[in-house]
Amino acid sequence: MFRKALILAISLVLILSACLVPTPVSITLPPAATLAPTATPVSIPPTQALEPSPSTDMAQEATPTDPPPALKRVVLISMDGLGARFVTPEIMPFLASLAEAGASARQASTNMPSVTLPSHVSMLTGLCTETHGVTWNDDRPGYPEAEDLFEVAHNAGLYTMMLVAKSKLKQITEPANVDRQEIRYHGDPSVMEAAMEMINEDFNLFFIHLPGGDDYGHTQGWDSPAQLENFTATDALLKTFVEALAAKDGLKETLLIFTADHGGTRYNHGNNVPEDMLIPWIAYGWQAQKFQIEMPVSTADTTPTIAWALGLPLPASWEGSPIYEAFGSSETRQVTECTWPN
Repeated sequence: MFRKALILAISLVLILSACLVPTPVSITLPPAATLAPTATPVSIPPTQALEPSPSTDMAQEATPTDPPPALKRVVLISMDGLGARFVTPEIMPFLASLAEAGASARQASTNMPSVTLPSHVSMLTGLCTETHGVTWNDDRPGYPEAEDLFEVAHNAGLYTMMLVAKSKLKQITEPANVDRQEIRYHGDPSVMEAAMEMINEDFNLFFIHLPGGDDYGHTQGWDSPAQLENFTATDALLKTFVEALAAKDGLKETLLIFTADHGGTRYNHGNNVPEDMLIPWIAYGWQAQKFQIEMPVSTADTTPTIAWALGLPLPASWEGSPIYEAFGSSETRQVTECTWPN
């Protein structure tokens, strides 16, 4: 009897234990996206929200902008035979970049006759051909009866230099007005080699004449592959030269003006046609603005512009006008109109 009761008790315990074992449950986790924080991220504007507001003391200590440095030196570079149409990123990438970054009148005009000596005399005397009277284009005794840029600069005590590749250009001014003058007859590389040496002097006015475009134009033709290759090679020389000048003062005290005496067609020039008459005119460096000059520019405006920038007196006889707008000046100017030949 006792044995049956014990067996029955053990059976009841086993049955109750089985009832207490939990049944496995399948749990499905929510997607990862639902586990992310529900707070909306805040976007902070760059710099503005992180920049502390200036204190009253800092505002009181603010000083006016320092005036720009005075102009110390001007380099005028004339590229013989360089029509305006050649200053492009494909042919002359460096000069084209300066035209884009500085003040540029890519279609300035030379004077008739559009040949080397008369055009350079206009460029450096501020006079039209009908006034200065130099209509020839070869070596002759004498000088123009005009107050040229070198004369005005030298009389003001400035140090002047001239580097040319054609002896007839010596007729522009009397020798006493030029402190250092050199002639190089072997193309643009020879001229630029001398120019690199001459910029080591403490000069105020430096005129450089590059002959290559004209030389190749007369022998190979304007727009010929040989002439275009010369323009591109000279462009690289100009880049090296400008970089050397920039090493002096970052061009803060140096003004560069790039221009030409004439362009050309076929194997010659001298005619009153756009290919011969239109030349580049680019100001870069000291106070030159990034600016496209819309008013007409004459080669006779070059000398008054340089004299004005240097603070020199402008003779009343000069017919050209400073290109004020190239330097951010609001002064007005008259358009220079040369009428030769009548």
